[in-house]
Amino acid sequence: MVMDFWEYQKIKLLIRSFKSRGFQIRFPGGTSLDGKINSVVLATRINSHNKIFFIVVPYDPASKLVNKILNKKENEKSLALRKLREETGMIASSDDLKLIGKIEIPNNLLKDGSMHTKYFFLLEKFEGKLIELENSSMLRRETSTPFFVPGVLLSQTIFNRHLLPLRYAINYVKHRIDEKEFNTIIREIDKRTTKK
Repeated sequence: MVMDFWEYQKIKLLIRSFKSRGFQIRFPGGTSLDGKINSVVLATRINSHNKIFFIVVPYDPASKLVNKILNKKENEKSLALRKLREETGMIASSDDLKLIGKIEIPNNLLKDGSMHTKYFFLLEKFEGKLIELENSSMLRRETSTPFFVPGVLLSQTIFNRHLLPLRYAINYVKHRIDEKEFNTIIREIDKRTTKK
């Protein structure tokens, strides 16, 4: 599958435009239909120069869409694949999802003191075409049109809570990407993590 990788400056301007409108740059993913788990998908491509790119979705925290708890059970992989398809248009096999980390956090959806498990999956094999969501509907959406972002730029612009899965992914592919790129991404993550 041939992927469109835009020029660096075009991506930078696009990110700046989304952020100026209050969007966050995030990885695809979200909460299960029963509200108990969350899956984040780090869909990647490594080019011929050993540079890594990730699919991101601009997320609008002001969309205030009501997440209706349907009490329908989903496992972490089926959730990851559903959110990938809904937010990017890409499809993949559950066998191609590599679990690279998970954390327990308070469940802010149920607000009952329970814990919520977040699963982080690396995905290197997927197919389809990125969906076009800009101006596609009058309905308010949580996410906008997905696009690829180079790893170094992403480490500077990704939503803070997605820095941890980015670190997991970069460490997972460390042996296959340019060493200078790896070091720069880790340095940017460290810089943003210690800024708090």
